[in-house]
Amino acid sequence: KWLPVTELLPLAVAGVAFAGLTTALSRLLLANNLARTCLVLDAGAALAALGLALWLVPISMTRYLLALVAHGGLFSVLTLGALVRARGLTLKAFNAAWGPATWAMGIAILGVLGSQAYYSAFYELPVRLSLDTLIFSSLYLVLLRLSAPSPMRNLLDVAPGGVRIQQLLRLRTA
Repeated sequence: KWLPVTELLPLAVAGVAFAGLTTALSRLLLANNLARTCLVLDAGAALAALGLALWLVPISMTRYLLALVAHGGLFSVLTLGALVRARGLTLKAFNAAWGPATWAMGIAILGVLGSQAYYSAFYELPVRLSLDTLIFSSLYLVLLRLSAPSPMRNLLDVAPGGVRIQQLLRLRTA
């Protein structure tokens, strides 16, 4: 019953990630007193998302989610561009803050998609979901550890179980 839905999860995760990025960038627009720019971008994104839903949901959920990921990417870039143009953020600061997590997420999603091609025919749904979670989490943590150890250490200092995760990733020696 749920089998077709699970294949859409990586696309849904990517869409949610872009939505989160765009929301954070929109808040930075507001913090820089660019409410009008923020409103125009948010209204444009909402209308475009509604149009995509009306057009693509009746055709295919996969196509809709692919379009929603592209939509999220486009509006993230447009919002970032507006913020950079207004000197509310530099690209260097953006890359330092978002780059490692974004690349780690993208590669982890590709890892899940690639592995699904191998094991999707062999295992039941709960096993596949567990494998997806394990593969995504492992790849994400290792890639984030390799690309941004200092910010990751700071985040894990306040996270529940963070000390143990730091020890596993060799971010902390004791």
